[in-house]
Amino acid sequence: MIVSDDHSYKAISAYDNKLIQTPNIDRIGNEGVIMDKAFVTNSVCSPSRAVILTGKYSHVNGLKDNGTFLMATRKRCLKYCKEMVTKQR
Repeated sequence: MIVSDDHSYKAISAYDNKLIQTPNIDRIGNEGVIMDKAFVTNSVCSPSRAVILTGKYSHVNGLKDNGTFLMATRKRCLKYCKEMVTKQR
């Protein structure tokens, strides 16, 4: 999975944009999957990534904005990541 910030579908030519060319991103999409109906639980960078990593909503994982880097939140996120790895084995 590739996560990038501030990219609208209009900024990637794989989504039929004729004004900009993104051949490397297009190649990745052609060799993998292009998602045309994706949604986020939080539009802010760090909280959105924390949701992806933990599988928990922002109000549960504790990371609600880009300025929230409390030790308790980091420990909680690490705990969720460790649980995910353990379950996959």
